[in-house]
Amino acid sequence: MLKSLKEIDLTMLHVTNEGTTLVKQAEDFASNKKAFVWKIIKLHDKYVTYVTECLQGHTLFHKALKEAFEVFCNKGVSGSSSAELPASFCDNILKKGCSEKLSDEAIEDALEKADICP
Repeated sequence: MLKSLKEIDLTMLHVTNEGTTLVKQAEDFASNKKAFVWKIIKLHDKYVTYVTECLQGHTLFHKALKEAFEVFCNKGVSGSSSAELPASFCDNILKKGCSEKLSDEAIEDALEKADICP
């Protein structure tokens, strides 16, 4: 059991480090917040898939993933919290979805994926 807990802690640390790196990069390139949100979404998708497929969806790994995202989603990026950026992203999708000729499915998918910061 101790080995498993160590693996869970290492997973959380790894995901936290990747997310924190994205936050630091976003601070350097503050003008492209949309790209930052997409990178966070891709990071989340990557690790949810990993936990689901490789770790049999183990609840402790899902919890570690959630906690890792809480760490860097609560950090500030260019005057906004990382949690505010997905909200702004969703607002822009809803406003510009029609003008960018996105399908209803594409809009719904983007909105669903943007709900990653606890």
